[in-house]
Amino acid sequence: MPNRINSVTLFCVGWFLTMMSLLVAFGRPLVTFVHMWQVEVAAALFLSATCVFLLVRPPQRFKLPPHDELKFIILPIVLFICWGALSALWANSWKSAIHHTLVWILFLIFYLFVRAILETQHGFRDLGITVVSALAIFSLGAVAAYISYLVFGGEVSVGIRYAKYGEQINTVLPLLLVSVVRLQGRRFWIGVISIALLWLLIYCSLGRINLILFATGFLGIAALIFALPRFHRYRKKILIATAAVAISPLFLQVFGLFFEAGSDVPLVAQRLGDRESISSSNNFRQLAIGVAFNMIEAHPVAGLGSDNFGMEFNEYRLRYATEHPDDPVLMEAEDTIPERAHNEFLQILSELGIVGGGIAMWFVAGLGIMAFRAIRNLGHRSLFGPSAVLGVALFCISSLVSSFSFRLIQNGFVFFFVLAVAAKFFLENTEARQERTIAPTAWVRGLAVIGLAGCLLLGGYWSLRLYSAHLTNEANYTPDLDDATRLYTLAEQLDDENPVVRNSHGLRLFDEKRYSEAVLLLAEAIRIGQARSVDFSYLASAYRLSGDNATAEEAMGNAFQLYPMSVFVLTRYADLLESNGKSNEAKQFLDRAKAINPREANTWWVLLTEGSDSAAARALSNNEDFKPLMDLKPLNAVYAIRLERELRFPAEAKRVDFSRFR
Repeated sequence: MPNRINSVTLFCVGWFLTMMSLLVAFGRPLVTFVHMWQVEVAAALFLSATCVFLLVRPPQRFKLPPHDELKFIILPIVLFICWGALSALWANSWKSAIHHTLVWILFLIFYLFVRAILETQHGFRDLGITVVSALAIFSLGAVAAYISYLVFGGEVSVGIRYAKYGEQINTVLPLLLVSVVRLQGRRFWIGVISIALLWLLIYCSLGRINLILFATGFLGIAALIFALPRFHRYRKKILIATAAVAISPLFLQVFGLFFEAGSDVPLVAQRLGDRESISSSNNFRQLAIGVAFNMIEAHPVAGLGSDNFGMEFNEYRLRYATEHPDDPVLMEAEDTIPERAHNEFLQILSELGIVGGGIAMWFVAGLGIMAFRAIRNLGHRSLFGPSAVLGVALFCISSLVSSFSFRLIQNGFVFFFVLAVAAKFFLENTEARQERTIAPTAWVRGLAVIGLAGCLLLGGYWSLRLYSAHLTNEANYTPDLDDATRLYTLAEQLDDENPVVRNSHGLRLFDEKRYSEAVLLLAEAIRIGQARSVDFSYLASAYRLSGDNATAEEAMGNAFQLYPMSVFVLTRYADLLESNGKSNEAKQFLDRAKAINPREANTWWVLLTEGSDSAAARALSNNEDFKPLMDLKPLNAVYAIRLERELRFPAEAKRVDFSRFR
């Protein structure tokens, strides 16, 4: 990266805009299945512009990385990229493997650019302001959403929307704290406000691990300041920052005291005390771990292919369900499409096998060396190095339970920024620091060409997938079915791995009562990944309405194999068995459903056999034995069953106010 300040500024602006891209709306949502496109597209544009800049104006003093950094950071990343690309040869989804490879090329290029910027006079300051400013803006949104809930009530969505930023905040927090306590005057107070804002996002997002890691990072830096005599001059300032963090949530809770819709119990306290939510979260993680171990057992050496976890999840969930049909964790994730393992290292092992895991451990060994050197030099050098190592450690800990980690490119950028700071302090030979080799211009341009190629290929990947998603949206809103079919067909050809377009096309045919044609598309969507319990239910409805009751029963039998602990699937299957004259088998499955949750099973059964009005009436008159209709899970299945009954029994086709069913 050039040493000129204008090039550093342009890089920082590009990174800031990349992070801000999440706030930009693009009309109707473009659903691309498993992979999230918005920040990746922005990152490809940002880094491609940076690479073009390097080609046009190559720097005169681009230093080659020191030996330890090359050996423990850059080389394992390069090997990880190569092994991920090679896995495309055996992965069921070679496109996902190539996508993962391209993302990691962007990570490497980003790291090298940031590492070079850190050698400039104000590089660290400019990069730090960039990331903290972006996170502060996201924090304002989280605070506004939290206050809106306290004032107006309704569903709590703030955690779902903002939890993904917690990993970034906790990674950069130690560096931010050290930077702020060194400031004076107005800058110090702006820094304190920034810390409080980032804390409020953690507080509002309600993530337990994010709360724990924020406290760990904050207390870790505070402990160093109080324990090491060299840094005692910062004690007063860290106490001020502590007070700001402690007091800031009280401002939010005021709204819960003065508005009827609010609550005088903080949401974070409700979240931490919500045993059902904690149990569900833990059960899902256990399910993901069980599925991942099945993947590792099936492909121990090479893995099933990089970034293929989400694409292959249903197949290996089926294996797990076959081996453990009564495991309570199988009650989870019937209404979602699991995309990640919630454990980055376990996902690497399942996708890239022992070889990929070994490369990852090589990288982790480099992080361990930095941690050892940071501990050895405590009190003798700046706090910036140890704080960066602490931020890297917090990210790694979060990666063991997080759904995001490196799977969100913006998280990876923040991690590699903090890692570059740590490497500057602890992977550089200080005795030979001035003797580092200056990279030849041809080497720099070669790096820029590789980066530009990766960005362009990633952009091409997303161009096809996004255009397919756009065509799907257009088809959904095209009145004429023939015109819509042409759009659906083109969308299917452009993206043969996205089940959403098949499902949308199938449901459109379902609405047109062309059930025999709908079943082909709905079944294909399930085969390639969109296999929620409600998707099986729609498929069964299409078979049933086309007169093929036997295959409808078979469809829900397949759903039972995947979701053997789902009360909805069990009762739905029992209803189809009963309709086909298999009363004894139907009773067995209904009894199994009642053993899991009798209130839910009773309501589902009445909804399936008598209709929504009867189910709602039973719940209103006998709440002990029947669950309110709109409290059933998955809720979208309630609407699916009601639609089928309206088509089978037109007398039930009337507008119903579902709010009275609560």
